[in-house]
Amino acid sequence: ASRIDEVARAVELTDVPGRFGAHAVAGSDVIAVCDGVRGLYIAIGLFFSTCTSNQIIAVITSFSALAVLAILVDRFASHFEGGVRVVLQHVSISHQFSEFVQGSISLNSVVFFVTSTGFLLFVSVKVLESRRWR
Repeated sequence: ASRIDEVARAVELTDVPGRFGAHAVAGSDVIAVCDGVRGLYIAIGLFFSTCTSNQIIAVITSFSALAVLAILVDRFASHFEGGVRVVLQHVSISHQFSEFVQGSISLNSVVFFVTSTGFLLFVSVKVLESRRWR
């Protein structure tokens, strides 16, 4: 049997469309998922670092933004119903990351982390470019 067949037998995928089973997120896949989340954290810190020349203010605003996105948005969302709740849950880092922790990789969560990171890096570059022209 080939190595691919061995891996396919070792990793039991569920039949839920768009999601992998809990066993699929193992080993290096967990590291890759955590790197994606860490990339968003770094992009948030980089964005606030480009907005101010003071490193202490950049750290405080970065941690504050992460706290809001990771903790407070979920708690705030529980007070609403319908569309507002859904929007707040989609913005919450902890809600998006909870699917990874449960062992499923949702396309929505991957797109959230990739686009959020890309957007923050794009805006950071634009802030630096605008500073150069002043």
